[in-house]
Amino acid sequence: MDFRTEWNKSVVRVGRVTMLLAICCSFLPNLILSLAYGAAPSIGDLLAGWGQIAAAYGAFYVIEPITYYTVLGTAGSYMGILAGSMGQMRVPAAATALDVTDIEAGSDKGEIISTMGIAGSIVTNITILTIFVVFGYQILGVLPQTVKNAISNLILPALFGAVLMQFVVKKPRVALYALPLVLLVRKFVPLPSWGYILVAVFGNMVISKFAYKAKFVK
Repeated sequence: MDFRTEWNKSVVRVGRVTMLLAICCSFLPNLILSLAYGAAPSIGDLLAGWGQIAAAYGAFYVIEPITYYTVLGTAGSYMGILAGSMGQMRVPAAATALDVTDIEAGSDKGEIISTMGIAGSIVTNITILTIFVVFGYQILGVLPQTVKNAISNLILPALFGAVLMQFVVKKPRVALYALPLVLLVRKFVPLPSWGYILVAVFGNMVISKFAYKAKFVK
């Protein structure tokens, strides 16, 4: 049995258990409130709440795993879905780990390296969140308003900009059409946020295929 088959088999086995445990734990507070205090919403309220969430985020349930799988890998996808913030934190962490080790995404080594990078990001994330939960109010209280605005508005664009530049340095010609494609579609075609992700990923995949065939990108 080759590495990929054995790896995926082990990852899926563990991933199923952890995901089922996470689902059960997610409902545990609701069960406690319902059984201990009788605070149970009606079926209509449950369906209404579920419908609102599904309308806002339902598309991402399908798009994010497909879009990010090539960078995250099997184990990274399970970890990213369980820990959350796939696009904001797990993908940049995996991409950075692959970049500094100069390992190709999607390879056997890339699977392991991206998993390690994501695991490190989760540990760091939990540590930072714990610090901010305990001391965050005091820390934010002494910061100037301009710094608070920068933290809330500029961190995510800066993070994605840094990840973009990691790949632009390797394939500078890709940037000549990758970013303009999304900007043009965003300007002239109104789409939901997940629609722009589809354009960015699959649109650039199609263009890149022809660019490689024409030897515009090597």
